Amino acid sequence: MTAPGRRALPTAASKLLIVVVATLATLLAAEIATRLVYSRSDLGRLISFGSAPTRTVDGVVLWDSEDLRYDRSDLRRVAQRADTFTVVGLGDSIMYGIELPKSDTYLEQARDILQRRLEQPVEMINLAVRGYNTAQEDAVKELAPQLQPDFVIVHWWGDDARRYRVVGNHVMDFGDVGPDGHVAGQALPIPAWLSERLLMYSRLYALLTQLLVARHQQSQPYDWAYVETALADIHNRAQRSGAKMVILASPSLSGPTPEALPELVELRRFGTAHGIDVIDLSEWFSGVPATEVALDSCHFNAKGHAIIAARLAEYMLADRSR
Repeated sequence: MTAPGRRALPTAASKLLIVVVATLATLLAAEIATRLVYSRSDLGRLISFGSAPTRTVDGVVLWDSEDLRYDRSDLRRVAQRADTFTVVGLGDSIMYGIELPKSDTYLEQARDILQRRLEQPVEMINLAVRGYNTAQEDAVKELAPQLQPDFVIVHWWGDDARRYRVVGNHVMDFGDVGPDGHVAGQALPIPAWLSERLLMYSRLYALLTQLLVARHQQSQPYDWAYVETALADIHNRAQRSGAKMVILASPSLSGPTPEALPELVELRRFGTAHGIDVIDLSEWFSGVPATEVALDSCHFNAKGHAIIAARLAEYMLADRSR
């Protein structure tokens, strides 16, 4: 019995309850903070944590975008008309045009410019998917029978050499991995079924899992051959269909002005060896402050897309006139 005026000492059960409540509160605060930071980050714009693989093409894991820039009717229309000037775009979130309506993306704006200058119908098939790397862009081969383009535009960004892993039923986005694309990893020593559910619903757990996977792969070398193989395959298919392939090398937008990435040297070496035009987009933005055309360190705003559209349309018109 507690003496009058003295507070009862907490029991073991109440102490445990306090620890559990404090731990849950801390985890909830960390989860909220992770979601806030993630929603504002470049990574968050590239690929959602917990994106589920939907299929593989030649062993390359693919997923579906929530809002594609094309639909099946576009593919059928292009396949049925032989008189169109057709451009196929392969890229990731930069070509896709995050935070922009389709009408403001550079492929769509270039289509409008070309349509005013050409007598034949113009079609732009934007196959870009947020987060895709070059090997995934190469997987457009699954649509190849329906497409006979005049131009194939590949938009390159410095992280396109990365490879994805599948952890359980979810795509993870760090470093390099072997040909099968699979790495087992759990952030906590818990049953697999619980790990799966946490990956689906917890941004914090997904981030911890990604960091764990990345830690085991830090020694992996940068694999340029992975990129060249995919680009060469795209080029070979473009040649067989009579299309011209062009690589747009995207610049960094983190400095005062758009600046070419170091990988441009490798891209140009590859382009020279295969007869592919490699365009340094930083040259198209010469004298333009990055703040005027950037959403973040790599994505363009509507003005940035408009500048690319105008220069790309002029490039294709000049090529046709040769």
